[in-house]
Amino acid sequence: RKEGFSSLVEAMNLHACMFGRNERAVTMAQNEDEMKVHRDRIDGFLKNMGTSEIKFNVILENENQKEFEFPDTGSKFWLGTAGSTTFGRSRDITRLHCTEVAHYKDQGVLTGVLNACVDSAWRVFETTANGMERFYQLWIEAIDKSAGSVWKPHFFSWFDDPTNVQKIADMYRMPQRWMKMAKTHKLSVSQVAWYDQKYSEQTDKALMCQEFPSTATEAF
Repeated sequence: RKEGFSSLVEAMNLHACMFGRNERAVTMAQNEDEMKVHRDRIDGFLKNMGTSEIKFNVILENENQKEFEFPDTGSKFWLGTAGSTTFGRSRDITRLHCTEVAHYKDQGVLTGVLNACVDSAWRVFETTANGMERFYQLWIEAIDKSAGSVWKPHFFSWFDDPTNVQKIADMYRMPQRWMKMAKTHKLSVSQVAWYDQKYSEQTDKALMCQEFPSTATEAF
């Protein structure tokens, strides 16, 4: 959560469109508001590349709310939402990024967008968990080596982010309820203090495991 994976994937796809030939990149968000966040991020990448001595100039054609076109490379970058059942169907997608997949209201849209990908397409699904829905089934198939899944699973816990620590006072003592977790995952007191603070902020304590999981099983 908030470790920057969607930013990384979008930066890689943008780089491919700028320097590769005939790339067709797609980012699919869960709704219009989230799509605007991703659009603003890509705008930020384009405006802030280079240094004071070296600047990148990108020529964009047909620039609108949902599309970037790169005439120098013949590449395109589209942004859409999971609410559009036809989005992506007519495109030969070479790079697909579906963000917060587990929170799509209709995950049936994935069928169309996946079938629009070329055989060699690079495809990324990233999300926080949301119970045992369709993404969960894909995850189970991916971790079961006998299932023959084309997906490679990657789980990142809350403590994989090195910034998830909190400065503590000398008198601070680790709460008893987190001692087993700390021992299992070899966590520092400052990490546990950060986790404890996040837990205290949750209005629904039962969702702590989903929002800041230690393991994939815990997340689902």
